Amino acid sequence: MKTVTSPLLGAALTLLLSLLPASAAEVEYKNTETTSLGHALYIAAEGDTLKAIASLLLADTKNELGKESDISQLYIAKALNDQGLADEAGRYYLQVANNPDAKQSLRDEARLNYATIKHDQGDHQAALTALQNIKKGLSDRQKNDAAMITAHALLAAGKIKEAIDAVPRSLKNSSRWALYQHYNLGSLLLGEHNNKYGAALLHSLSEIDIREQPKLAPLKDQANLALGYSLLKISKASKARNYLQQVRINNMMSNMALLGMGWSYAIEQNYEKALVYWLELYNRPLSSTYKYEASLAIPYAFGQARAANQSISYYKEAMNRLETDAAAMNAAKAALSSPGFSALFSNRTNDEFNWINSWQPDPHSPETLFLPLFMDSPDFQRALMTYRALLKLNNYVAGLDDEISRHEAVTGAATPALRQQHQQLTGNINQAIEIQQTSLQQLAGNILDRYQKQLGEYLQQARFGMAQVIEQATQNQRGK
Repeated sequence: MKTVTSPLLGAALTLLLSLLPASAAEVEYKNTETTSLGHALYIAAEGDTLKAIASLLLADTKNELGKESDISQLYIAKALNDQGLADEAGRYYLQVANNPDAKQSLRDEARLNYATIKHDQGDHQAALTALQNIKKGLSDRQKNDAAMITAHALLAAGKIKEAIDAVPRSLKNSSRWALYQHYNLGSLLLGEHNNKYGAALLHSLSEIDIREQPKLAPLKDQANLALGYSLLKISKASKARNYLQQVRINNMMSNMALLGMGWSYAIEQNYEKALVYWLELYNRPLSSTYKYEASLAIPYAFGQARAANQSISYYKEAMNRLETDAAAMNAAKAALSSPGFSALFSNRTNDEFNWINSWQPDPHSPETLFLPLFMDSPDFQRALMTYRALLKLNNYVAGLDDEISRHEAVTGAATPALRQQHQQLTGNINQAIEIQQTSLQQLAGNILDRYQKQLGEYLQQARFGMAQVIEQATQNQRGK
């Protein structure tokens, strides 16, 4: 997924700076002897990242960062990038990179991080230029990051051999980010360039020990899926199963694994075994692309096993489900503007996406029924991240009202201008939230339109498949 850059978020944060000089970011700590960076780290440790960023940005605009200006600016850049403000983060990284008085190690770190942002944005030339200016000072882990940026840039330029040569031969010193770049490069080499080295890269990721690195479990699942499906394409069913069966069963990716396991047995004409996996997928409560495919695969398998009655029964059930879901999608599109749709995303505070694995749809809320289909879209995920960041910023700004009141109590003077700025900022953020919410609704509607078209095609396939089964069953009866 590319880094999210939101002009709405950037504009809101910029306006926030004009409000800060009389807020707690200045008032609470004006007499302290600790550094601005120390304040920020303390605030961040307390869980208020936005306040930490704001306090450092304020100190930077007032030239109060002192001897720690470079490392403070690196912290600002990283924090901004973590909030989805890649362009703003890039400007701070460049400030450090181009500062002749900064330590060389910090300048090189800034160049590497800037190159990472440009890589994520697809600007390979800018990323390579930043890397070429690195003098020294990178750790082994950072060198691996730089190597993966270089490899992707070379592949984008069509230099496959050079790209492969640039990839580190060991995953030992790789960051989490670099490991995901290994996956992306392996998938591109295997899928788009039919290069076997892509399979080797993915295989190394499939061997990650998630007992030692549990956060890499989703990456391992993705690698196993990519390898399994690549082997299915060339009908190497047994080898495909070696990878597909390693995918964890308690997450959304297992839907794709179950579908693939079924096809691996279907390739071997073991339709009874294929049905075990397809029926498991078919009976899951949440809709997914793979569940729809299973609804056609199941009657196909029964037909191949010469179980005509079961095949026809499941074809009828599939057609009924496809027609029902297509109609439900119309109801869902009509309900996307309801408060329930936005509240579904507003109330999830700890985990952006993994909660979908245990989420259960509300049968009385049509707009939430197809949430798994929305979450399957990278565009929707990016828009959702920006929406959530705006909500977080809005909560922070709402708290500034109390800070202003405390400031007025300490100084004994009203601050009408500050109140007006706070009101303006609140209005701007609320407007940005409404715009982003509308964007989410539009994306969701487009996704439903796309799936409705797909369901229509599946419906035609089901009708054709059932007709074939009936015809074959009739011929068999005549031949007796």
